Amino acid sequence: MSKPRRAETESVETRRRVLALAGTGIATALAGCDGASQTETPTPTSGEVSVTLTLENRDDVARSYEVVVNQGSSVTDSFSGTLPAGESVKMVATLRRTDEQYDFSINSEGGQRGRTWDPAECADFVVDAAIENGEPTFDARCLSEGESPSASPS
Repeated sequence: MSKPRRAETESVETRRRVLALAGTGIATALAGCDGASQTETPTPTSGEVSVTLTLENRDDVARSYEVVVNQGSSVTDSFSGTLPAGESVKMVATLRRTDEQYDFSINSEGGQRGRTWDPAECADFVVDAAIENGEPTFDARCLSEGESPSASPS
Protein backbone atom coordinates (compact mmCIF):
# COMPACT_ATOMS: atom_id res chain seq x y z
CA MET A 1 0.00 0.00 0.00
CA SER A 2 1.54 3.31 -1.06
CA LYS A 3 1.48 6.40 1.11
CA PRO A 4 -0.81 9.15 -0.27
CA ARG A 5 0.99 12.13 -1.73
CA ARG A 6 0.87 15.46 0.08
CA ALA A 7 -1.17 17.14 -2.70
CA GLU A 8 -3.81 14.38 -2.51
CA THR A 9 -3.98 14.66 1.28
CA GLU A 10 -4.38 18.45 1.11
CA SER A 11 -7.07 18.08 -1.57
CA VAL A 12 -9.03 15.59 0.55
CA GLU A 13 -8.66 17.82 3.62
CA THR A 14 -9.83 20.88 1.66
CA ARG A 15 -12.90 18.99 0.41
CA ARG A 16 -13.71 17.91 3.97
CA ARG A 17 -13.48 21.53 5.19
CA VAL A 18 -15.68 22.77 2.35
CA LEU A 19 -18.27 20.07 3.02
CA ALA A 20 -18.21 20.78 6.76
CA LEU A 21 -18.68 24.51 6.17
CA ALA A 22 -21.44 23.87 3.64
CA GLY A 23 -23.20 21.56 6.08
CA THR A 24 -22.94 24.16 8.83
CA GLY A 25 -24.26 26.84 6.48
CA ILE A 26 -27.23 24.72 5.45
CA ALA A 27 -28.02 23.82 9.06
CA THR A 28 -27.85 27.50 10.02
CA ALA A 29 -30.08 28.51 7.11
CA LEU A 30 -32.65 25.88 8.01
CA ALA A 31 -32.61 26.56 11.74
CA GLY A 32 -36.13 27.20 12.90
CA CYS A 33 -37.72 25.60 9.83
CA ASP A 34 -40.00 22.93 11.18
CA GLY A 35 -42.42 22.67 8.30
CA ALA A 36 -45.17 24.41 10.28
CA SER A 37 -47.98 26.07 8.38
CA GLN A 38 -47.20 29.48 6.94
CA THR A 39 -50.50 30.78 8.24
CA GLU A 40 -49.06 31.21 11.72
CA THR A 41 -47.74 34.70 12.38
CA PRO A 42 -44.76 34.88 14.72
CA THR A 43 -45.17 37.24 17.65
CA PRO A 44 -42.25 39.63 17.93
CA THR A 45 -40.20 39.63 21.13
CA SER A 46 -39.57 42.89 23.01
CA GLY A 47 -36.45 43.46 20.90
CA GLU A 48 -38.25 42.91 17.60
CA VAL A 49 -40.94 44.43 15.43
CA SER A 50 -42.79 42.72 12.61
CA VAL A 51 -44.88 43.53 9.59
CA THR A 52 -47.20 40.84 8.25
CA LEU A 53 -48.44 41.54 4.75
CA THR A 54 -51.07 39.54 2.90
CA LEU A 55 -51.23 40.41 -0.80
CA GLU A 56 -54.18 39.32 -2.95
CA ASN A 57 -54.35 39.54 -6.75
CA ARG A 58 -57.92 40.58 -7.58
CA ASP A 59 -57.25 40.79 -11.31
CA ASP A 60 -57.99 38.22 -14.02
CA VAL A 61 -54.31 38.00 -15.00
CA ALA A 62 -51.12 37.22 -13.11
CA ARG A 63 -49.40 40.30 -11.64
CA SER A 64 -45.77 40.90 -10.73
CA TYR A 65 -45.11 42.49 -7.36
CA GLU A 66 -42.32 43.61 -5.07
CA VAL A 67 -42.67 44.37 -1.37
CA VAL A 68 -39.82 46.25 0.32
CA VAL A 69 -39.48 46.85 4.08
CA ASN A 70 -37.11 49.61 5.19
CA GLN A 71 -35.69 50.46 8.60
CA GLY A 72 -34.65 54.09 8.41
CA SER A 73 -32.76 54.41 5.13
CA SER A 74 -31.77 50.71 4.95
CA VAL A 75 -33.65 48.00 3.06
CA THR A 76 -34.12 45.24 5.61
CA ASP A 77 -36.33 42.79 3.75
CA SER A 78 -37.89 42.38 0.34
CA PHE A 79 -40.20 39.91 -1.35
CA SER A 80 -41.04 39.68 -5.04
CA GLY A 81 -42.70 37.39 -7.51
CA THR A 82 -45.63 36.89 -9.82
CA LEU A 83 -49.00 36.32 -8.21
CA PRO A 84 -51.51 34.29 -10.25
CA ALA A 85 -55.01 35.71 -10.81
CA GLY A 86 -57.25 35.28 -7.78
CA GLU A 87 -54.40 34.04 -5.55
CA SER A 88 -52.86 35.54 -2.41
CA VAL A 89 -49.53 35.33 -0.62
CA LYS A 90 -48.52 36.08 2.97
CA MET A 91 -45.15 37.58 3.89
CA VAL A 92 -43.69 38.29 7.33
CA ALA A 93 -40.67 40.48 8.04
CA THR A 94 -39.34 40.42 11.61
CA LEU A 95 -36.86 43.18 12.35
CA ARG A 96 -34.64 44.33 15.17
CA ARG A 97 -36.30 47.16 17.12
CA THR A 98 -34.59 50.55 16.81
CA ASP A 99 -35.55 54.18 17.32
CA GLU A 100 -35.92 54.64 13.57
CA GLN A 101 -39.21 54.59 11.73
CA TYR A 102 -40.02 51.70 9.45
CA ASP A 103 -41.81 51.73 6.15
CA PHE A 104 -42.98 49.31 3.54
CA SER A 105 -43.84 49.74 -0.11
CA ILE A 106 -45.81 47.60 -2.52
CA ASN A 107 -44.76 47.93 -6.14
CA SER A 108 -46.65 46.56 -9.13
CA GLU A 109 -46.92 47.31 -12.83
CA GLY A 110 -49.60 49.91 -12.08
CA GLY A 111 -47.80 51.88 -9.38
CA GLN A 112 -46.41 52.00 -5.88
CA ARG A 113 -48.03 52.50 -2.47
CA GLY A 114 -46.45 52.58 0.93
CA ARG A 115 -46.72 53.58 4.55
CA THR A 116 -44.50 54.52 7.46
CA TRP A 117 -45.00 53.33 11.04
CA ASP A 118 -43.34 53.93 14.38
CA PRO A 119 -42.29 50.71 16.15
CA ALA A 120 -42.56 52.44 19.55
CA GLU A 121 -46.30 52.74 18.94
CA CYS A 122 -46.85 49.44 17.10
CA ALA A 123 -44.53 46.46 17.28
CA ASP A 124 -46.77 44.11 15.28
CA PHE A 125 -48.00 45.82 12.10
CA VAL A 126 -50.48 44.04 9.80
CA VAL A 127 -51.15 44.97 6.17
CA ASP A 128 -53.99 43.59 4.04
CA ALA A 129 -53.05 44.49 0.47
CA ALA A 130 -54.42 43.82 -2.98
CA ILE A 131 -53.52 44.40 -6.59
CA GLU A 132 -56.59 45.50 -8.50
CA ASN A 133 -56.52 46.78 -12.08
CA GLY A 134 -52.73 46.49 -11.81
CA GLU A 135 -52.52 48.96 -8.90
CA PRO A 136 -51.65 48.17 -5.27
CA THR A 137 -54.03 49.13 -2.45
CA PHE A 138 -53.93 48.30 1.25
CA ASP A 139 -55.40 48.66 4.73
CA ALA A 140 -53.03 48.61 7.71
CA ARG A 141 -53.58 48.11 11.41
CA CYS A 142 -51.72 47.41 14.60
CA LEU A 143 -52.17 43.86 15.86
CA SER A 144 -50.77 44.47 19.35
CA GLU A 145 -53.41 45.31 21.94
CA GLY A 146 -53.48 48.85 23.23
CA GLU A 147 -51.30 50.13 20.41
CA SER A 148 -52.25 52.20 17.41
CA PRO A 149 -50.13 52.65 14.32
CA SER A 150 -48.82 56.08 13.44
CA ALA A 151 -48.68 56.59 9.75
CA SER A 152 -47.69 58.93 7.03
CA PRO A 153 -48.47 57.98 3.45
CA SER A 154 -45.56 57.56 1.06
